[in-house]
Amino acid sequence: MTIKKQTLYEILEVSPHASYAEIQAAHERISQKLRAEINDENRGAIEFKLRVLNVAAKTLSTESTRAEYDARLVMDTHSVVVVPQTAALALTPVDNPASMKSDAMLLKADAMSLRADAVSLRADAETLKSSGSQKSPLRMILTVIATFMAIGLVMQVGFSLMALRSAGGSALSANEAAKAAERAYIQNYYQENGVRVNSRAEGEMLDAANRRRENEKREEELAIRKQEEEARKQEADARKFAEESRRMGERVSEELRRAEQQARYEEEQQRMRAEYEKQQREQAERDRIEEERRQTEEARRRLGLN
Repeated sequence: MTIKKQTLYEILEVSPHASYAEIQAAHERISQKLRAEINDENRGAIEFKLRVLNVAAKTLSTESTRAEYDARLVMDTHSVVVVPQTAALALTPVDNPASMKSDAMLLKADAMSLRADAVSLRADAETLKSSGSQKSPLRMILTVIATFMAIGLVMQVGFSLMALRSAGGSALSANEAAKAAERAYIQNYYQENGVRVNSRAEGEMLDAANRRRENEKREEELAIRKQEEEARKQEADARKFAEESRRMGERVSEELRRAEQQARYEEEQQRMRAEYEKQQREQAERDRIEEERRQTEEARRRLGLN
């Protein structure tokens, strides 16, 4: 019979285009659901599911391992694992030997997942073994599954290497390498920017447009800051001019006040001098008149006119 292995996305119940936040949320949701269902009877099975869930989340939460795993899912249509009723494993070879190297390169992510699954199954089997001396059906099933997974991994890698040797170690064609690089670029672009592009050219165009918008935004921000600085400078200049005008006005007002006071003082001094001179003239006139009267009386007295 043919075993269709569940993908890590199906284990987490998310789409292959899910973001890292959606993957973490799905992992948390399913983990909480499984922990809520745990009891003494299903503890081993639930703990096994939690281990598998952790492996899936860890693989898909790392950029490099997820890219390799996604590439493996795309190119994994070349080979299948067949398990006959006799429990023996067989591998269907790939018709195109040139794709063997890409399969071998992309087996790393799948091997990591299978190896983690096998370790989890072995640990679960040891836990069940230590919990009781009697062999339970669940422990036997887990042991068989772990054995099949380990054997399938070894045979798949071995067959890939044998196919490479039989094909003369031919390198991955330039077309296949370009397609793999294109897929990796698209996946990395989606993980970094959250936008699904159809090609590298489209991604580069989007990057160029984003850079152009960022440059325009920076230039606009610089222009705004320059306008704000110019406005602040003009405002400061206006305040400075107003302050200088106020001080100049006060100084002019003070000078005018002092000039007015000086004018009044000089006017008063001039008036006082004129008054003094008038008094002096009047006094001189009185003195002259008195002197003339005295001389007249003296003359009359001498003449005996009195």
